[in-house]
Amino acid sequence: MRIPWKIPPVRAFGRFQGLPCAGLAVLGAMVCAWLMTAGNLCAQEQGVEGRRVAEIRVVAASGQSIPGKEPELPLQVNQPFDFATERESLRILYRTGNFSDIRVAVAPEGDALRVDFIAKRNYYNNVVRIAGLKEPPTEPAALAALRLNLGEPFRESSLREALDRLQDLLTSEGLYQARVTSTVAAHDDTRQMDVMVTVDPGPRARVGDVSIKNHTPYPDAAILRRSKLTQKTDITSAQFTRATQRLKKYLVNQGYLGAEAL
Repeated sequence: MRIPWKIPPVRAFGRFQGLPCAGLAVLGAMVCAWLMTAGNLCAQEQGVEGRRVAEIRVVAASGQSIPGKEPELPLQVNQPFDFATERESLRILYRTGNFSDIRVAVAPEGDALRVDFIAKRNYYNNVVRIAGLKEPPTEPAALAALRLNLGEPFRESSLREALDRLQDLLTSEGLYQARVTSTVAAHDDTRQMDVMVTVDPGPRARVGDVSIKNHTPYPDAAILRRSKLTQKTDITSAQFTRATQRLKKYLVNQGYLGAEAL
């Protein structure tokens, strides 16, 4: 008797169902690459784990030693290298508050190892000055906009955000073409950072045409006259504040107690 064998169609299961052969090939290549990378990392770890440490340094990215007294670390010279001890040493360096963005580089030195803790030294805001300011805004208002408070950690990202805030303040005072730059001066002995902000204010804008969204029974000309905003008036936040206060006072005196002017 002949048995009529039927070969079932080939199917893919799970998330690979319907995946073309090219996709499977790419997936296989990715898995192989991951396994090779993991194998290399394991081999590298096995290559340094337990080897004697000949030298330990705390250096900047340039390779130069960072000045100052280094804390005592669990990872010791002439002791075997251990990853747990290395991680604890990193925690201690961070806890000092003196360093940020620390990474570890291990290099062979004869039959031993040299371990470098490559770090960025922390500095703290000290004197902040502004030059070239054309009031308004006043210098205290400009310094308040920067928010670079004395004693706080200095960060380049915080400085950029501070300059953006100052730029917004200058714009609100009609200085639309103002340019803001900064320079810093680091004091290695005290780890303080002085910041000098220079403002090139450019011309202050003036009022041109004025359009009014008028929800009152009074004509636009009367509203504009009460605001005392005229063409060629310098644009400042104080001018606009006074204009809105005049309008609100006028409308309240006319019996519109909930009046607002923006």
